[in-house]
Amino acid sequence: MKLTRRQLQKYIKESIFKKGNVKLGSISPNYNFEAEEYKKLATAAFNHYQSKNLMPVILEVSKKLSINEDILLAILIDAYVRMYPRALSDVLIYFNLDQSVGISQVKPGTVRSLTRYLPPEYRALDIENMSNRELGLLIQNDDKLAIYFAGAVIRNTFNNWDSAFEWIEN
Repeated sequence: MKLTRRQLQKYIKESIFKKGNVKLGSISPNYNFEAEEYKKLATAAFNHYQSKNLMPVILEVSKKLSINEDILLAILIDAYVRMYPRALSDVLIYFNLDQSVGISQVKPGTVRSLTRYLPPEYRALDIENMSNRELGLLIQNDDKLAIYFAGAVIRNTFNNWDSAFEWIEN
């Protein structure tokens, strides 16, 4: 049975959301935590990155893409707090939707064009031609790739910042 996007949203709202199986933050990205709760969740996220030995990867990505490691880490922590590890979108990727996935909560449609920022071992994967599902599952299962894509989004934003606002007079 195929569901329309509207039917799927209705199903999520009526079943998963009401039963409390999913964190509110994973449905509403505008959800704001109280300061103490956020601090606890951010600490847990930081500990997760340390326990999975991802801090050296964050440092590697920061150096290779010339971005501040604290900015990258802060974005990854916030993504973890708000969306991961119980993100609904990690399940929706199985339906080939362009949903945020993995520890960096990047969308396949967003990062597909950013492969130029990846190391050679990833550039050989033909990411540009992968379906949302294929790329989403790859990102979910490869934390290093997810972190590289988060860094790529930051680097790309920095690279395009001035041209994005050239219409504004100083």
